[in-house]
Amino acid sequence: MRYRARLTPTNWLAELDIHLRGSRLREPVLETLDTNSFRIAVAKKAADNLEPPPTEVLPDLIAAALARRDYHEAIRLLEDKRSVNASNPDDIFLLTYLYCLNSDVAKAESVATATTDRERPLVKWLWGKLQAEYGFRPPASE
Repeated sequence: MRYRARLTPTNWLAELDIHLRGSRLREPVLETLDTNSFRIAVAKKAADNLEPPPTEVLPDLIAAALARRDYHEAIRLLEDKRSVNASNPDDIFLLTYLYCLNSDVAKAESVATATTDRERPLVKWLWGKLQAEYGFRPPASE
């Protein structure tokens, strides 16, 4: 699966879901999020218990939290990123997914309103999955 993902575009969130819920392995989660154990070590050293951590290392710290299956920490870091207006559309998708995974569907629905390109196949897949598994109600189309 990882080899194929490097050759052709894939639904990274579906791949992440498979790794998070289908195994306890760390590296596939890190690879899906475009990082590795070395980068994580460098990011942790750069953050060195700073609160909040530097924005530049947040993606690696988020990936590390997810590799540990520490969803609360990943959500906290993603929210830190949002609070300084440094988040991107993929962060919103991931945050929506994690809130549902963490049984906070109302918060996921609130975050999902920030989704801009609602016609993307990834968004349709995500919202359909969350709707089927968690009762998520996607925001109304604009």
